[in-house]
Amino acid sequence: MTRRKATALVLAALLLLAAAPAQPLLPTARAVTQSDIDGLKEDKKGLNKEKKEIEDQLAQLRNDKATAIQRRTLLDQKIDLTVKEIAATESEIAGYEALLDQTAFELAENEQEEARQYALFCERARVMEEAGTTSYWAVLFKADSFSDLLSRLTDVQEVMNYDQGVLDSLRQLRAQIQEKQAYQEELKVGAEAAKRELEAQKADLDSQRKAADEMVKELQADEAAAALLKRVGLEEKADAYPAQLSGGQKQLVGLAQSLIRRPALLLLDAPLGELDLNYQFHVMDVVSRETRRRNMVTLVVLHDINIALRHAAQVIMLKEGKLIDSGDPQTVIHAESLAQVYGVRGRVERCAQGRSMVIVDCAIEK
Repeated sequence: MTRRKATALVLAALLLLAAAPAQPLLPTARAVTQSDIDGLKEDKKGLNKEKKEIEDQLAQLRNDKATAIQRRTLLDQKIDLTVKEIAATESEIAGYEALLDQTAFELAENEQEEARQYALFCERARVMEEAGTTSYWAVLFKADSFSDLLSRLTDVQEVMNYDQGVLDSLRQLRAQIQEKQAYQEELKVGAEAAKRELEAQKADLDSQRKAADEMVKELQADEAAAALLKRVGLEEKADAYPAQLSGGQKQLVGLAQSLIRRPALLLLDAPLGELDLNYQFHVMDVVSRETRRRNMVTLVVLHDINIALRHAAQVIMLKEGKLIDSGDPQTVIHAESLAQVYGVRGRVERCAQGRSMVIVDCAIEK
């Protein structure tokens, strides 16, 4: 076999190798397209538009108890939309990651094919070098006759066509690789932007939930305040200004302000001062009922001994800051303690309804 024929056979084998498909890489499990991500972005635009409409409605509502339920309903709707936004952004991030995997897979395939084609091109050059024909003209110049020249022209044309095909393929592969590399960078930028957006959405959701919790507390406080005003008999004065309240009503408002805080210990210093008999009874009746209802300790400074007899479970009798006696009112309040503490001659008797009451006969002269 002549060297020319051997060279032709080798070139033919290289052509067959160039035509053979490369061994494929393992494909990704699920195909994701850019249109999938674009669709998610459009969905988020719609959700964001709905949120903006709700925000506009919230801005138009007064921040008072009359609109509290409506505001809470709108805020719940906004929270629901934000949750959907977060789900869409998480799907968008997952789509970016899948696209990045797919692009990396396709890029690896292109690079593998580029390396294979380039290796074949180099192998063709090596074969020609071994044959001593490193150029197309060298092959033609070694022809023995015109018929041999024609035969060699056929071989050269095949080699030229092969080389041109390899070069075209390499150029095309290089263009695809560069295009995919650029697209890969775009995907990375998009994924990072989506991750930042997700963080902002989660922070926004936390803020919205906090606002909703505060609104719930506000509604509960309003309900508790309304219920307490009803129990102290000021339900109809809920929207009144202080100047529109009587002395007794102001005292009841002050009592309600103390009770709304749910104290374990309630201290009242002379709460009946300047009150008429009606409000003296009313205030102490509320204090007694709320003390029992809340199971709390209430300490009241009183100057009216009969009010202490009627409402107190325990009394402490003081004289110039010194403890005289303490205990059950029926046991502690008697003629001797009245004389010692108040300087009066008095007695404890029962009225027609069986209630104990102090009757003062006269003051004890010093």
